[in-house]
Amino acid sequence: MSSGTPPYATPNLSPLYYRNHKYGFIGTLISLMLYGVAATLFVLCLDVDIRLLKKCGKGNDNVWMKRLLLLYICSLFTCGTAQIVASACVTTISTLDYSNYPGGTYAWAMTQYNKPLFKTGPVAFGIANWLANGLMFYRCYVIYVHSNTRGAIYILVLPCVLYIASVCTEIAFVAQLTSPDSNIFALPNLAKLILSNFAINASLNVLLTALVAVRLITHRHNMKKAMGRWADRDSLRVYTTIWTILAESSALYTIFTLMFIIAFVADQPLGQLFLPILGQIQIVAPLIISLRISQGRAVTGETVKSLSSGVRMASRLRADTTLFRLHSQRANDGPTM
Repeated sequence: MSSGTPPYATPNLSPLYYRNHKYGFIGTLISLMLYGVAATLFVLCLDVDIRLLKKCGKGNDNVWMKRLLLLYICSLFTCGTAQIVASACVTTISTLDYSNYPGGTYAWAMTQYNKPLFKTGPVAFGIANWLANGLMFYRCYVIYVHSNTRGAIYILVLPCVLYIASVCTEIAFVAQLTSPDSNIFALPNLAKLILSNFAINASLNVLLTALVAVRLITHRHNMKKAMGRWADRDSLRVYTTIWTILAESSALYTIFTLMFIIAFVADQPLGQLFLPILGQIQIVAPLIISLRISQGRAVTGETVKSLSSGVRMASRLRADTTLFRLHSQRANDGPTM
């Protein structure tokens, strides 16, 4: 009984279709809760950004950056909203209007996947994926290049190539999806594109998360080492908390990407559970970073520059203090015989 369908389920329903529809429905419900989190973060970001724009003068150089960030969060939240609306409409129509469709509602959804309503979710998912990965790549660029890291350009070559590959495979996927008579599960080429795209995204997210996390931990270690006993715990807090490192590196997005692709490759129904959740996670994670940027709690280019100069100054101060103590000790000891 556990491997089949319940006795009172839709008649003539394939066990595979039943499990896929079941886990997909649960994933949709969970994604609705995550959409509430994304909506809350969006309102907070919007409020902070609008207040900052009002304070900035017209000639301020940071105005265009704040406007760009405002446009970014609006575009990202719009993609998340489009995903939720499309998913809710598809779930409602398939469950209420086509519950007795031969093969079940999941079979009906497969035959309708080339309709505009079904295309809205994947297209919005793809655009949100570009935006989320783009922000992470930019954050990695800021943290490495602005800190004058040796070989920073060479470090960023592989993430840049992976990001371009991700965009290209996503465009190819959308092009095939919008072609007549397309079906996400029936066309082998489309399935290969999906697998390739998510494999590239997983590699890119793991790499960017690792690069950002390692750099933040290194910054913290260098500053603590340079300041020594003068190290201020509050000034190091931005680099010390686990939450800061997880938020700045967008580890949450990376974890769910890996969970989905593992289930997808293993051909497990859990993939249908993680897919709608991932659609909202890739909205929530960048909004957390955007909110931290707006509130001045994130690592920015100015932060990295000041930190690098602070480490150098602290190192020189520590060296001068050690030298002064050495001369003082020799002076107190007096001349030796």
